[in-house]
Amino acid sequence: MKRYSKSRLKRPEMVEKILIVEDEVITSMLIRSVLENNGYTILCSVAYGEDAVDIVRRERPSLVLMDINLAGEMSGIDAVKEINRTGGVPVIYVTANSDDITRNKAMKTGPAGYLNKPIDFRELLSLMKGILEKEKIHNTPGNAGVNALKCMEQIK
Repeated sequence: MKRYSKSRLKRPEMVEKILIVEDEVITSMLIRSVLENNGYTILCSVAYGEDAVDIVRRERPSLVLMDINLAGEMSGIDAVKEINRTGGVPVIYVTANSDDITRNKAMKTGPAGYLNKPIDFRELLSLMKGILEKEKIHNTPGNAGVNALKCMEQIK
């Protein structure tokens, strides 16, 4: 069951499309506001891991900001595992969960970053910029042969 409407999904004009996965409405609105004020396009904000997986499959965002404790059955960690099975996109965990056990579980999913709440927005913006620049370089047409070789290595 989908808990969002297609009309809430924006078609971004910029290359970078950011998906926010956060069940706290105030936090989600704050993240959205800061990112938009810094020139980022927000694909949408969702509170459920299941919805995040569905959106990643259909929309292929440039980056996902993922909380760990979410509404619904699926945790942020489980959502990232599922996203990784679909080819994956870079994920930054933005969470209040800072205990070692949770952090270790999250790090096993191979995130691009892990930030604790309260959010240091300068740190978040810097991390996002670095990840998105790296993704642009990695996915440029001139690197197609390199990307194909990396894919072949992963298949072996």
